[in-house]
Amino acid sequence: MILNFALLTTCSISLAGPAVLIEEDGIAIQPLSQRSSLQKTYAGQEFADIYELREKRRVGVGLQMAGAGGLYGIFAELNANPSNSALIGFGGGPGYSSFYGNWKYLLSESRLSPYTGLGFAHWYDATGAKSGGETSNPKFLSSQFLTAQEKESGRFQVNLITANLGVQYHVLSGPYVGFSFFAEIDLMMRLSKFSLAPTGSVGSTFYF
Repeated sequence: MILNFALLTTCSISLAGPAVLIEEDGIAIQPLSQRSSLQKTYAGQEFADIYELREKRRVGVGLQMAGAGGLYGIFAELNANPSNSALIGFGGGPGYSSFYGNWKYLLSESRLSPYTGLGFAHWYDATGAKSGGETSNPKFLSSQFLTAQEKESGRFQVNLITANLGVQYHVLSGPYVGFSFFAEIDLMMRLSKFSLAPTGSVGSTFYF
């Protein structure tokens, strides 16, 4: 009985003790518990910079608040190459809808990268609802872009040229790799009136 207890105690201490390297013919053999092939940790796909991410993940989908889409927008992005991409989206606001397109150019390969863009947007309302100063959102839609006749009828077709300057943060590793967040300043001009309105936008894009 005493001998069995001694053997059991010795085995328990050996199993609970710190893992050590075993050398065989001068070669260190790592214990199974420390081998990376058996470590079940999740690191996700990793990218060295955003150019590598955009090279391997060519398509993105995103949401934005304000900007070229109006009050909100949903868009898809196609990366032509690591620094250039084309976006197309749909959006709107209270009583109107929109669609828009934009060409985007990234100025840096770092995970926090500035960018510029140039595009076109079309905002329209065929419902007949009044789009007076207090009811339009954003307010510059009625104050800067709509004519008195368009405000009165509640129907309009507004063609806009858009230019933007922004900054975008990309997640390059871990379980959320592929997500990005952006903030930008936009300058919008209605072609028929040559009227300008500054605005801004924030949003998120996921690349896959």
